[in-house]
Amino acid sequence: KAQPGEWLLMSAGASAVSKMVAALGRHYGFKTISIVRNRASADANAGQLGDEVVVSEEQDLARRVKEITAGRGVAMALDCVGGSTAEALIGCLTERGRALLYGTLDAPSFNLFSRNLMRTNATLSGFYLPGWLAAQSLQSRNEALAELAKLSATGLLFSQVDAQYPLDQAVAAVKASTARGRTGKILLDFTG
Repeated sequence: KAQPGEWLLMSAGASAVSKMVAALGRHYGFKTISIVRNRASADANAGQLGDEVVVSEEQDLARRVKEITAGRGVAMALDCVGGSTAEALIGCLTERGRALLYGTLDAPSFNLFSRNLMRTNATLSGFYLPGWLAAQSLQSRNEALAELAKLSATGLLFSQVDAQYPLDQAVAAVKASTARGRTGKILLDFTG
């Protein structure tokens, strides 16, 4: 529901989901800020990240977001990391801002500073795909899937693949999938 011209802040900026959200922003007209851990990640993914990039090892997130948004903050924040990253994103919300949590890559819990929500009348919610799908009507699911299929067919939504492993190398595939610094997905090939 991001509107054209609004700022959306997202953690794990070099992840497949964040890259797709950045592409959706360019398509629909909302502006995105991608948070990446280090300069190497920003450089390796140049052109696929948001309109603005914050390197968390080098920059203060709250200060940089204020600079980017001319002191206003962001209308929306997406977080899949949790922990201190979720805390920081919530602190960047503007009046009636919304934060959506959809993962816990770093930590399953965080300290919620209530005043960060209260002073901006912001909302915090969670998203879990199986639960969302179960709550949708058949028509709503079909409409969402049709829109995703259309955007995928144009090349707007895609996931980079780093490697594909045969099923008998599943242990190696899992090991590769947990390695830091990957730029794409690790797939298992069930056809061989």
